[in-house]
Amino acid sequence: MITTNTRNGGNFLVTATDPKGPWSEPIQLKQGGIDPSLYFENGKVYMVSNPDSTITLCEIDPKTGDQLGEGKALWRGTGGRYPEGPHIYKKDGWYYLLISEGGTELAHRLTIARSKNIYGPYEASPNNPILTNCNQKGQLSQIQATGHGDFVQDENGSWWIIFLAYRNFVGSYHHLGRETFLAPVEWKEGQWPIINNGNAINIEMDVPTIAEKKAKPKRDSKIDPNSFEWLYIQNPIEDNYLFEDGKLTMTASKSSLSENNNPSFLGRRQESPSFYTETEINISSLSEGCKAGLTVYQIQDGHFDLSVKKSNSSLEVLFDYKIKSLEGEKKVKIDSLIEKLKLRVSSDAEKYFFEYSVDDGKNFEKIDEQDIILVSTEVVGGFTGVTIGMFAQGEGKAEFGYFDYTENE
Repeated sequence: MITTNTRNGGNFLVTATDPKGPWSEPIQLKQGGIDPSLYFENGKVYMVSNPDSTITLCEIDPKTGDQLGEGKALWRGTGGRYPEGPHIYKKDGWYYLLISEGGTELAHRLTIARSKNIYGPYEASPNNPILTNCNQKGQLSQIQATGHGDFVQDENGSWWIIFLAYRNFVGSYHHLGRETFLAPVEWKEGQWPIINNGNAINIEMDVPTIAEKKAKPKRDSKIDPNSFEWLYIQNPIEDNYLFEDGKLTMTASKSSLSENNNPSFLGRRQESPSFYTETEINISSLSEGCKAGLTVYQIQDGHFDLSVKKSNSSLEVLFDYKIKSLEGEKKVKIDSLIEKLKLRVSSDAEKYFFEYSVDDGKNFEKIDEQDIILVSTEVVGGFTGVTIGMFAQGEGKAEFGYFDYTENE
């Protein structure tokens, strides 16, 4: 497995005999750039990446990381900015070089070139770009910024491409980050690959070579620290998180989510535009001076927070937001004698709704609602998408009884 640590050492690889591990210590590689990939042929291992915005190939020793000879410049793409994400394939006697261009924004695209020799020279396809929605065919599609792809072949011999893109909502705004998409490929012997018959990528497409199977909506309730969906912000302070019997006791951080200095946070990605998430906070164990609740978090200066705070023996439900330089807050005083408080955040793909319940979920009161575009990449930045999470800041601790994330049909 090969990847890049942009801030500490550059490109490296790790090895294992089983994907479950154990994995080796990182093996550092000389060739720079990002998005490295490996190609194997006749006992040799080749690495390709993009130092100096040029797709470059070199042979490496995968055991030591030594580079066996100088790197060879292969291609600079078709003129789009940031030529990156290279992959090499060999088919019908040709070496095909697939790359991304245009950056990860609206002009993202896939282009391809080929050669009879792995070191080139490479000839660009006359059909480039072979994948983009930044054109007349794709301009009205909800899916945009298509790129960073990889060809795969299924057990029946059919070709596909897996790639990244994002979905627009409420006009030209996206808040769920880049997602993984799949499209069919026609790749006849000795010819250039054609993705989706040259048509735009859409949410619904007629694909005769794969059986239709609708995914079930996701639902999680138990706070299981071993589940893969959980995310922290920065490297977590492990002592701040106590998992027990499906519950989480979180020690508050002095840092707020906006200050972004190892805040106490545990969340998961919002994967569906329409969902609700709910948690329950044990008020009897909530420390004085602790603010704890749910956050809709895109980036440190782009998030909505729904929380409860205990101070001077009184309780307040709070809704506050940080949208770049704009900040605001609402407060509702509630009965300080309640034992538990439920908080709920939901969305209908256009707005987020923030609610609380003091009667064990029999009734929910709305404290606020906000447009989703306010935490979109276009407004606050960030491109990995919204996460929905639990947080605690200030003093002491907060106990979360469960975290229910449910996607709507």
